[in-house]
Amino acid sequence: MATKYNAPKSDYNKDEHFASLSIDETLKITLREAVAKDTSDKVITVYGYAETGATGIEKMGDTSFKFTEQLVKFSIPKTSYTTEYNGKKKEYQQSPGMKGAIHFITQHGFDKPFSAMFDFGMALPLVESLISGINPSGTPLTEVERNIYETNFLYLKPLEKLEKLEGIEIKDANGKGGYGRGGGGQKESEKLADRLAFIKAQMLPDSELAVILASYHVEGFDKAQQAVIEDLLSNLFN
Repeated sequence: MATKYNAPKSDYNKDEHFASLSIDETLKITLREAVAKDTSDKVITVYGYAETGATGIEKMGDTSFKFTEQLVKFSIPKTSYTTEYNGKKKEYQQSPGMKGAIHFITQHGFDKPFSAMFDFGMALPLVESLISGINPSGTPLTEVERNIYETNFLYLKPLEKLEKLEGIEIKDANGKGGYGRGGGGQKESEKLADRLAFIKAQMLPDSELAVILASYHVEGFDKAQQAVIEDLLSNLFN
């Protein structure tokens, strides 16, 4: 088993910017900078600039392949799950290392810059120690122990801004687009436009549910934000 690598704009990856990694527990990777998106109820997708030296990666048909620093994207399962297509089932297993990555990404927040090391093959007791702050013997992790774990297995640190991802369009599985930004994230009007575009893409224009959901997004916003929404709604079903 190994993480499969697909180059940008290849047969199995139409993305023009990011190499695609189909990950498993063999992958160990350091991201100089990254953002994560809550793609679906099953996975979180990470977009980042990976450093040279990632291990556990293979490129089909290229036995001499060596991973060098580049833009990558990969999805991490939130839990183990099974899909079925044309009668064939495929299982996606969440390793302990993936569980740790999901925890710290969720804790950090989506669409917010970070740097990280992920070792998806790390053992469950180490993951649980980092999450709980308690070592396997039942005592609090010392600073030395935490530094050892983070240096060798797993860390996630907030970043003030993006550099390598700045200005690159990032689209999630729903087709919604966003751009890497230096820490400010999307403007409120851009977030609203994304939400409304998703409604338009997923539902019939005159469906009752579309109208209900569109109205739901208005709730909780101030008058200026509601004016933005109403303007977007006026063009939503054109």
